[in-house]
Amino acid sequence: MQRRPSANPCQTVTYSRTPLPRTALYSYPGSGNTWLRHLIQQATGIATGSVYRDYALKLYGFPGEGVANTSVIAVKTHEWGPQERAKFDRCVLIIREPYGALLAEFNRRHAGHRGHATSSNFGRAWREFVYARSRDWQKMNFDWLQFDGPLHVIRYENLMTDLLAEMRKLLTFLGTRVSNRDFSCMMKNSEGLFHRTDAGGYAKDHYDNKMVHLIDSIWTNMTEYLNSRFINR
Repeated sequence: MQRRPSANPCQTVTYSRTPLPRTALYSYPGSGNTWLRHLIQQATGIATGSVYRDYALKLYGFPGEGVANTSVIAVKTHEWGPQERAKFDRCVLIIREPYGALLAEFNRRHAGHRGHATSSNFGRAWREFVYARSRDWQKMNFDWLQFDGPLHVIRYENLMTDLLAEMRKLLTFLGTRVSNRDFSCMMKNSEGLFHRTDAGGYAKDHYDNKMVHLIDSIWTNMTEYLNSRFINR
C-alpha cells in the first residue's frame, strides 16, 4: 500500500528509536482523538498508534495505525474497563462536552470522518442514539478518570480556545522537547485532514428539551468532578 502524507507535514513521521511509556490516548468517540494525534505528530515527528486499524488513516499520515507498542508516543483507544486501562503506563484523556461529542460521533457513523449527517438522519435513530450514548459517554469517561498512573486530562474546548498552551502542557507530560520552530509549524498546519469542520449552527440545536435535561445533568456532574480534582485545568 502506498502511504500518502497528511496535509503539509512539518516533519517526517517515524517510530521512536527508544522505547516509550505505553501511553493511552483515550477519548469517547467524536472528541478529537484523531485531530490530537495529528497535532502530536506535527510537533514531534513521532508516530502515534491505535488499537484499531483504519486504513484511511494509515494511508493519509498515520503510519502507526494498528500499532500499540512502545515505538509510538501515544495509542488511540475508545475502549474502557480495568483490563484496558491495565495495558498502559500513563494516560492522556480528552474530554469533550457531550453535545459536541455525541453529534460528532453520529456524523461519523452516517457520513465518515469529515462529513455530516443529513436532516433526514435526525429522527428516531438520532433520539435513540442520544439516550443510549449519553450514558455511555458518562460511564466511559469516568472509567478512565480512575486510571491508576500518570493521568493528563485535556478539555477539548480548551484545545479550541488556546491550542498552543494546551499542546505545551501535553508535550511536557509526554516528556518530549519541541522547538519553537516545530510549535510554529504545528500551529500553521493544525487542521489536518480528519478534523471535521463545523457545518454551521450550534450543536445543542439538534437536541430537544428532554435530551437537554439529560445531557445537562451528565455534563454538570462531570464538570463538578473535574473542577474538584483538576482545579487548575
